[in-house]
Amino acid sequence: MLSLGCLLFITGCDQSNLPDTKPVQEADIKRLTGHWYVRTSLPNYFIRLNPIMEAELEVISGEKLSLTAYSKGILHKCKIRYFKHIVSLGSVQNKSGLRQQELCPSCAGRRIIGLDPLCSWQVITSLSGKKLWILTRDPNPEMETGKRILSMLTEKGFRTIKLNLMPVADF
Repeated sequence: MLSLGCLLFITGCDQSNLPDTKPVQEADIKRLTGHWYVRTSLPNYFIRLNPIMEAELEVISGEKLSLTAYSKGILHKCKIRYFKHIVSLGSVQNKSGLRQQELCPSCAGRRIIGLDPLCSWQVITSLSGKKLWILTRDPNPEMETGKRILSMLTEKGFRTIKLNLMPVADF
């Protein structure tokens, strides 16, 4: 599992400060504005690693993609799972910046309802409450993580809902 001091951030890709986004067959690492921009084999999408090891996934896809990235001079081979919906995650150090029912900036029909600072998971739900996506740093999120999430949802008044647990990133 990728060891980061903060949660992963999943955001929409701001292409205004990025280079040409033509497709490439292998990951292409770009050093821009103090960050590592890792261009993937998907057009117009990047993974950004900043110097203090927070990470931003700026890719939306239903598939996995293997890539190689350098961070602090260390070569890491990473496998990233890309999601069908863009959501924004707050860091553990900035929990107050994450508000309940915060609208997803790129998916108006979704909202963020919770953050677990222990397991770094985020709950995304449709406005109707019928679909939930759980983004988690836990590589095996089916067991205790799921029980803790269900307990939290029950406390918030949610009825039984099928949970979709998805690891954010792993090696």
